[in-house]
Amino acid sequence: MTSQTQQTPGQGGPRIPSPAPQGALTRPVLVQALVFLTFGLITVFLQEPSLVAASVLLALYLLALGASSYYFSRSLGLDDPALGRALASLGLVLMAAGGLLLVLQPHAFPLALISSLALGVTGLFKLLAAGRPSAGPLARDWRLEGIVLMLSALGLPLLADLGAKALLGTAGASALVAGIFGLIGALSPGGKKS
Repeated sequence: MTSQTQQTPGQGGPRIPSPAPQGALTRPVLVQALVFLTFGLITVFLQEPSLVAASVLLALYLLALGASSYYFSRSLGLDDPALGRALASLGLVLMAAGGLLLVLQPHAFPLALISSLALGVTGLFKLLAAGRPSAGPLARDWRLEGIVLMLSALGLPLLADLGAKALLGTAGASALVAGIFGLIGALSPGGKKS
């Protein structure tokens, strides 16, 4: 999402930023939606996951979500550097949480706690970012995504005793909902613009 400038009416007036070209955010929104949908669909078709499989899947999900957030930050950072830096930091936090899940011994409660914290921070970030004027057309999608991820984050520790299937089902359901809204937003006529 790049900012262009245009001359105000009149002679030699100050330059004001104009919106990025139509569809400038379509690709980052689509990439993030595909991350959500891929993880969500995997959890639907995985019938009897072990705790090790759940740990690896959640780790890969957080790593991919972090990488897509970092990619997204490059587009946003051109128009709103503070939001871009915050989204890049969120991406690094998610990748660190995913890496931590890969190296820890798989136990239900630590798995639920780390995943819950990572998704909760992501949800909170999206809710706060949705209120920024620079969020523009992303605000509605981020608000929905933030609510869904926060609900998932609240549910994960409560369901830790029910096993891997419950953990993956909770995280996967929120990913499917967030992915569907992201996909609709990315593919809507005109796509996203700043």
